[in-house]
Amino acid sequence: MRVISKLAISSAVIALALISTANAQSMRVSVPFGFRAGQQLLPAGTYNVEVSQQNRRVTLTQLEGKAGCFAAVKSYSGSGMTGQGKLVFNQYGSSYFLTHVTPAGATSAAELFSSRAERELAKVEKPVKTVVVGVSGM
Repeated sequence: MRVISKLAISSAVIALALISTANAQSMRVSVPFGFRAGQQLLPAGTYNVEVSQQNRRVTLTQLEGKAGCFAAVKSYSGSGMTGQGKLVFNQYGSSYFLTHVTPAGATSAAELFSSRAERELAKVEKPVKTVVVGVSGM
């Protein structure tokens, strides 16, 4: 009986993982500079970016290297219009911080929590500019 219960629980966990993966929106983006996403420092490169509204997270995986991270989503907001996917960064000097991810064709953008490093920089200076990096293809 215990074996059947363990199999049933394992099957349920796998099914939930497949469902959450199916609900994720994915895109490929080339970022020409190093940046922070959440607490993680990531190098320049091409990333597979997945947004999961169900899990309230953004997953970044570098295609050429071993870098990657999960970043928690603070909220979703949008204009209701669909368009090209993009990543939005705040730039402070030579430091870049990922703030929003909009999947291609999505009606809303995922807003990420700001990191401690960004909050500290924001206390002493304003962002130099907002930098938008568009989808590079799939």
